[in-house]
Amino acid sequence: MLEQSQKLTDGLIIYSVLVSDYEKLDFKNDALAGVRANYFNSGCKEQKEITEIELHGMDYKMSCLLTKNEPFSWKVTRDNLPYQSVKRATGGVYSVITYNDRGIVFKRQFFDRNHTWLRTEYFNRSIADKLITRIYPRKVSGIITLVTEDIDDNGIVSVKTLFPSDKQSNENSRVLIYSNVGMLWYDASFLPSDMPFTEKKSYGNSGFVFNGDLFKNDFVPENAYNLEDCTYLTDEDIPNVSDTAEPVSKKDYSAYDIIE
Repeated sequence: MLEQSQKLTDGLIIYSVLVSDYEKLDFKNDALAGVRANYFNSGCKEQKEITEIELHGMDYKMSCLLTKNEPFSWKVTRDNLPYQSVKRATGGVYSVITYNDRGIVFKRQFFDRNHTWLRTEYFNRSIADKLITRIYPRKVSGIITLVTEDIDDNGIVSVKTLFPSDKQSNENSRVLIYSNVGMLWYDASFLPSDMPFTEKKSYGNSGFVFNGDLFKNDFVPENAYNLEDCTYLTDEDIPNVSDTAEPVSKKDYSAYDIIE
């Protein structure tokens, strides 16, 4: 029902988003989700750490600084090779970049100056810079929905609006989010039966054409940001954190961590 879906997303803060086409719907190996959850659930208290973590059964080194009104610093490496890093844009926007084992960008998560999630982009694992899916929030009839844009090899963009549910779909939901209200499943099949809704048509036929109207939603800052004019964060962006500092004991940094 429409009212129930509205209540599910009332005051929603999204920590992390996983799309089943490209990732297992499990946040246990999502260290970023855990840090973001601790930050927001603690009333935006500073999260600062250099440590060793285990992800996907392998050892990684992580350094982070997440604080209010400051750019996010985040670096995860394995054998001195990047697994995740941050790229900063204008207006306080930044993206967390995830690389595959060949050093190709697989995923980019965008956030604003308040660390609010803006969108996530998935790229082809074998072809560098080939965008295949974009997902972002959009408020529809009082519900925070998620819009996916899938781009095929001909540049045709297929648009689908996903609706929330606190239960998994029988057909397997496309998206799982971790948020301040817990885990929510998103799928087109969760459209409330009492909600009139017409999906926007696919578009584009000559390369990828971004639909600006679809990207105008409640979560996007008013000013347009140039996400191409960016600089990578370096170790100097992490104040008072030394790489020579004694690392704390290894722990499983999980999105399921209890917030103290």
